[in-house]
Amino acid sequence: ASIEAAIAHVKDQLALNADQQKMFDSAVAQNRAAREAGRTEMLRVRDAMKAELAKPEPDLAAVAAIADDARAKGQAERLKVRGNWLNLYGTFTVAQKQVVRDHLVQRLARQEARHEKMRARFGDKG
Repeated sequence: ASIEAAIAHVKDQLALNADQQKMFDSAVAQNRAAREAGRTEMLRVRDAMKAELAKPEPDLAAVAAIADDARAKGQAERLKVRGNWLNLYGTFTVAQKQVVRDHLVQRLARQEARHEKMRARFGDKG
C-alpha cells in the first residue's frame, strides 16, 4: 500500500490546513511530473530498442544500459516523490495520522483476505 495513495485516498477526511494543502498540491503535481518523466524514459528505451533492432548486428548491451539508466532515474524520482508525501505526513496531527493509519489497516486487511481467497482457491504453492 503506497503512502501517496493512502494519503490521497483519505484527503477529504484529513481537514488539511492551508500549509498542508499547499504541500499536498505540490506532492500531487510532482507525482504527475514523475509519471510523465517515467513515460518519456520508457519511450526512450523503446526507441533505442527499435533503432538497435533495425541494425544487422544490434547492440543489446547499449539498450540494456539505456534501460538501466531509465530505471535508475525512475527510482530516484519515486524516492523524491515519496519524500514529499512523507514530509506532508510529518505535518499531520495525531488525529490525521490515525485516519491514514486506519485506511492502511483496512487496505492491508482487504489485501490479505484476497490473498487468502486465492490460496484457498488455487492451493498454497509456497
